[in-house]
Amino acid sequence: MKTLTHPFLKDKNLEDRQYQSNIAKACLEQSTLVILPTGMGKTVIALRVILERLEKGQILLMAPTKPLAEQHFEFFEKFIDTEAKLFTGAISPEQRKPFWASTKIIVSTPQVVSKDIENGRVQLDNFSLVIFDEAHRAVGNYAYVLIGHHYNDVANNHLSVGMTAWPGSSITEII
Repeated sequence: MKTLTHPFLKDKNLEDRQYQSNIAKACLEQSTLVILPTGMGKTVIALRVILERLEKGQILLMAPTKPLAEQHFEFFEKFIDTEAKLFTGAISPEQRKPFWASTKIIVSTPQVVSKDIENGRVQLDNFSLVIFDEAHRAVGNYAYVLIGHHYNDVANNHLSVGMTAWPGSSITEII
């Protein structure tokens, strides 16, 4: 078994799967929606993209629930050799504020990010990558929509990746 290698990777026990490598490379070329069934390694693909974008700026990964955000945070803490913070509603806005500018990787729920944008606690201009887990939720008034528009408007080095196992059942749901 060939394992994944990278200077920022601290745990080398990840299998280097060609399809994940190919998808990650495509994600690095332009903003992308990754649609893969559960269990096929969307988080590993996100990890690969994060590793390549770390030197370009801060990274934000959002997951729609606190348990899922915690799961991503624990995964990235295990594998990436750089500082990361987890932001959920359990951490007050004042406690979060200083870390927005100083932390390399932030894993958060979208509600926290949206509120911090609305209240002027963060601008995503220095973020080189924003990842939307469960991206199929990015419809209507969901926080992902506001965050995506904000990021698109302010980012200096914009790249976004959406990840989902199910994009929707109709063309209008997908686009």
